Amino acid sequence: FCRVMASMVSAGVNLPEAIRAAMSFIERRYADHISVEQIAQAAGMSKYHLIRSFAKATGHTPVEVMTRLRLKQSVDLLLHTDLPVEEIATTCGYSSGSYFIKVFKRHIGCPPGEFRSGKDMLPVNRLTID
Repeated sequence: FCRVMASMVSAGVNLPEAIRAAMSFIERRYADHISVEQIAQAAGMSKYHLIRSFAKATGHTPVEVMTRLRLKQSVDLLLHTDLPVEEIATTCGYSSGSYFIKVFKRHIGCPPGEFRSGKDMLPVNRLTID
């Protein structure tokens, strides 16, 4: 997903400037506790106009893009570091470890600890975050 979004922007797809600004803000700040209101402000739009315009231009909401970026980073940290799950959660922009676990499990299919312990058995190179 993130690769698709990045290639869409780099390939010169005609995204409106405000949407590119919103995507850039999300990419730079996804690890912070940012709100849709802050993304909208960075794009120079109202919150509701941003959500509609962003979804129309990309097929995803700003929150979906931010969640996928956070999950991508968390998977990388789970696979390549020994950081505790709680620290990975805060590093990736989640307000708590328990919320991170809930989101991770919903999107990946298992809790982060189980994902990490089974990493040798999972075809991670084929993992897609929907």
